[in-house]
Amino acid sequence: MLVLGCSAGQALSPPSPTPLPSAIPPSGPYDIPGTLTALPVTGPCAVMIFSSNVSVMGSPLNGDVVLGTVDLGATYPVVGKFFADYGIWYYQIKYGDQLGWVPAEYGDGPQLVAAPQGDCSQIPLIQP
Repeated sequence: MLVLGCSAGQALSPPSPTPLPSAIPPSGPYDIPGTLTALPVTGPCAVMIFSSNVSVMGSPLNGDVVLGTVDLGATYPVVGKFFADYGIWYYQIKYGDQLGWVPAEYGDGPQLVAAPQGDCSQIPLIQP
């Protein structure tokens, strides 16, 4: 049998392992990126922010007013949620004296933006 790339008597070396991503995928609630500390599942529903420079929008629909940005590692109370037809969850949060929206994730990766913590079972679905 002819194996391309090898000369007679040369052993094949195993392929190099694929490096693991540095960020934990959004498969569950986690503490600050890169850790496996579970977020609380009791208490009031809130989201923890996992990315910097995330805009808080007046609506989860494109082109709406930016109310400001949320802080990496901060938590914000959740009052509603919305599932966009393009497959992204948005959380309506208390942002100062206003209500605003942050995405759960964004990008092609996708990159985790906000993860729920506490008891979110009673948070209503809202149609903006």
